[in-house]
Amino acid sequence: MFERALLLFALTGCASAEAPTTSQEEPEPEPPPVEAPEPVQDASIDPEKTQAALLACNGDALAKVTPPQLRALSADDAAPAAARTWAAWETARAFTADGTLEPNAVDALTAALVASLDTTPPRWWIEQLRSARTHGGRPAAYDVGLEERGDRRGAWVDGPAGVRIRPENEAVLAEDDGHLAYDFSVGRARLVKAPDPPNMMAEVTRAHAGSTAFVATFAPGGGGFPFDVHAVGSDSTQRWTATACGPNRSSLEGVGHLTVELVVLQDPPPSGGSMKPARPVRGLAVFNAESHGLAVEVFNADTGEKTFAWTSDLWFHRR
Repeated sequence: MFERALLLFALTGCASAEAPTTSQEEPEPEPPPVEAPEPVQDASIDPEKTQAALLACNGDALAKVTPPQLRALSADDAAPAAARTWAAWETARAFTADGTLEPNAVDALTAALVASLDTTPPRWWIEQLRSARTHGGRPAAYDVGLEERGDRRGAWVDGPAGVRIRPENEAVLAEDDGHLAYDFSVGRARLVKAPDPPNMMAEVTRAHAGSTAFVATFAPGGGGFPFDVHAVGSDSTQRWTATACGPNRSSLEGVGHLTVELVVLQDPPPSGGSMKPARPVRGLAVFNAESHGLAVEVFNADTGEKTFAWTSDLWFHRR
């Protein structure tokens, strides 16, 4: 009996010695935190290159600008005016579910243009922009407000040499030896050769007390193709000729009626009959619109150099 008890004690003691001691297991180390990859940023946009593309009416290059780049450009106070204005428009441009242009887009563009040009765009031009409609993802179309003898800008009348003109220019435009001429207070100046065929449109303006007339002739029903703008002195001197891209059609479709207004960027003359000199001219703005796009371009009044350009539809590249 004693031997059995001793044997049992020995076995039990051995088992206890071999059993692991009771202790709390060490927790496995947590893996190092995985840092989330930084979001891929759009390549930075060069405001000067964007400005150059606008002045060159390069809609193909502008179509490649991404939404984040547009937002950054519209907020860049140091960016050139044309680049910033165009970015503000593209950022705000949106259509409702029924295909109408969001009013905020027009408001954003108007504010940007006033800030850039220090002038309010013509009412008819803004209303044509508001008329934008799109259906099924198609490019936007604009209502030109065409009537038998007028468009959104108003009525036209038959002028000299069979040219259509605005009623306010009847008193100053004439035909002179095959030329369209302008009557300054110091005499008559020949502007350009009378357009052929007739029924072309002629838009004419000049600065307050200015000695230069600005004139553009174009086929109103020929669509928004580029057209020339001329600056002519009161002595009939051709000071410069520049090409306005207009909406820059690449093919003729839709109504295709082009409306143009030439606006001299200049502070109004002093009131009260003051003899102070006329305010300096900041430029010549060419507002134009047709059924597939709107544009505005500004030219240096002395040299004809283009200094500003904006387009609603990437000069016929929004497809």
